[in-house]
Amino acid sequence: MQRARGTIDLVMKSGKVERFYQSGSAKIFMPKTYAQTIEAVLVNTAGGLTGGDEFDVRLGADGDTHLTVSTQTAERVYRALGPQNAEMRVNMTVTGAATLHWLPQETIIFDGARFARHLDVQMDESASFLASEMMVFGRTAMQETVRQASICDQWRIWRDGRLIHAEAFRLDGQIHQKLHRKASAAGNFCFA
Repeated sequence: MQRARGTIDLVMKSGKVERFYQSGSAKIFMPKTYAQTIEAVLVNTAGGLTGGDEFDVRLGADGDTHLTVSTQTAERVYRALGPQNAEMRVNMTVTGAATLHWLPQETIIFDGARFARHLDVQMDESASFLASEMMVFGRTAMQETVRQASICDQWRIWRDGRLIHAEAFRLDGQIHQKLHRKASAAGNFCFA
């Protein structure tokens, strides 16, 4: 079965493009702006992810670059037909006095989805980094219920070679029941 693959490699140095690479279902758009912030919009032309899909995103900001990266729309993770996860690897490097904002739109998890994301950030002491990610389990307005799924989300942020932030989130099996427990999500199906 054909699987979606995508690679993005974008490095900005002192406000200019140093490296720009895209392949497969992963695309980068850089809209014209009149601010000093450089904006990059990522697009998955496959329309979503499912088991066996692989996406690699590498972003870099160097010098005095201010880079804001978002996505065109919500990422959707659909039902997997087998035991393979949809894999998303995001590696970011922020050096010098650069600033990088990682602000993708929400990730929508559908019933039966299998998703593993690894986000790693390497940054200098003088660099700035801001990230916000939202995960939504089903679309309640569409009366969708995510009963079963497998989610593994790992983040690591390093500053000058020291690990300063680590989180590992895993939700597997009968997640509808687990999300209703007070100690987990207390019935909420969206969190950031």
